[in-house]
Amino acid sequence: TKVKTALRVEAAEALAEINLVDYLAKDLKTLKAADRGKVTAVLATKLITRMNGTSEQATTKVQIQAKDALFSLRGAFGDATRGKVDAALVHWVAGDWVPRSGGEHSAEKIVTTVGRGAAPALAARIGVDPKVVLTIARLIKKIGGLADRKAAAKRLVALANEQNPPQKGTFEALGRIQVAAARGFLHKVAKAGKKLVSVKKRTA
Repeated sequence: TKVKTALRVEAAEALAEINLVDYLAKDLKTLKAADRGKVTAVLATKLITRMNGTSEQATTKVQIQAKDALFSLRGAFGDATRGKVDAALVHWVAGDWVPRSGGEHSAEKIVTTVGRGAAPALAARIGVDPKVVLTIARLIKKIGGLADRKAAAKRLVALANEQNPPQKGTFEALGRIQVAAARGFLHKVAKAGKKLVSVKKRTA
């Protein structure tokens, strides 16, 4: 405790860099709460900065390592720091789901662990990556509340109206969300399809 906080943070950051996160987590838990809070608050900010990167570049190994370190250290963070870390983690993995699931902790594992607090960010980004739209819909249904599912449905309906033609995955995701707005839209689409088939038969 006689060592300055900045130097202790630097040591902790170095341990994270050389993949001794488990050792670091155990070490941090031996500190008194006040001392641990001083170190982890600064450490978390540094790791978040590293995870986010400096540009819209492709996801790097350094960023993945920082993501994994942040998640592995959740148990050593105080409530305020953990909340900040959770928000940063969810926002980051939701930005590019597949590559950012690499490393020790997948995006789905992170989101499921964070729980309901992760749902608004997922709802806001559902449909951004068509490859994972069904995964995101399933997770929102699992961890989100009604407001989150409604927000996701609204986003998916807008997306379906923008797509030409609408993608099958968008309709399937709407089905998984299971809210009235989603069901209403799907029924509307189904009826329009039947009318179109009927018109084609009459004009054939």
